[in-house]
Amino acid sequence: MKTKKQYIVIGSISLVILISIVFSYLSLNKENKQLETLEPKMEVNNLPISNPQVESIIKIPTESTPVKKESIVDNKKYILATLNVFDKSYSIKIEEGSSLYDAMKNIKDNTFSFNGVEHSGLGYFVNEINGVTGGSGKYWIYYVNDQEASVGVSNYILKDGDIISWKQE
Repeated sequence: MKTKKQYIVIGSISLVILISIVFSYLSLNKENKQLETLEPKMEVNNLPISNPQVESIIKIPTESTPVKKESIVDNKKYILATLNVFDKSYSIKIEEGSSLYDAMKNIKDNTFSFNGVEHSGLGYFVNEINGVTGGSGKYWIYYVNDQEASVGVSNYILKDGDIISWKQE
């Protein structure tokens, strides 16, 4: 049979072990909270990223995530614009800082084509779109967001969300 002294020693040791476990848990929990505040939380499609050294992440839109007009791929920023010719509409995705001329050259739709002339100091002027040329005093004029453009297509730098409309006037 154990003596009262033995019960006190065993109880004291048990209490010390229990206190050590509680403090270890609290200290570990505190470290984790400090790390959470120091490290940015990164995720793709609401899943955590395991590598905190990643500097930029593309958040892939899901059905519940709204799609932004501009996106970043390979550290390049892209913009979206729309080009309208008669009743046909073309979506344009191009690197930020590109001209309308650059965008028109990069339209990958087989139904779109254009020709024109480079005028020194003035830029590129379009005289044919989709096989339709100017004639009888009509010229191809483009509008940016319903405002007549004041520069040639090679000098106009597209902005995100621009709507370009080509008209014969």
